[in-house]
Amino acid sequence: MTASASTTPASDARPTALPERFAWGRMAARGTALTYLIVLLIIPLAVILQDGLQGGLGSLCTPSAARYRCTRCG
Repeated sequence: MTASASTTPASDARPTALPERFAWGRMAARGTALTYLIVLLIIPLAVILQDGLQGGLGSLCTPSAARYRCTRCG
């Protein structure tokens, strides 16, 4: 038996652990992605809610057609 026959193939080799600096890079990428989502999703939704609630909570129950009647139509 030769020494090369007892080695394991490359597909059975376990991956090595990533260095500590790569872990910080992953956390930074996740933080950047979450910040992007907050800015582009939550802030516009907050503005829409603010505009919708300008008349108070009672304006949510009033149909929009009743609030914006045409003055020429009567």
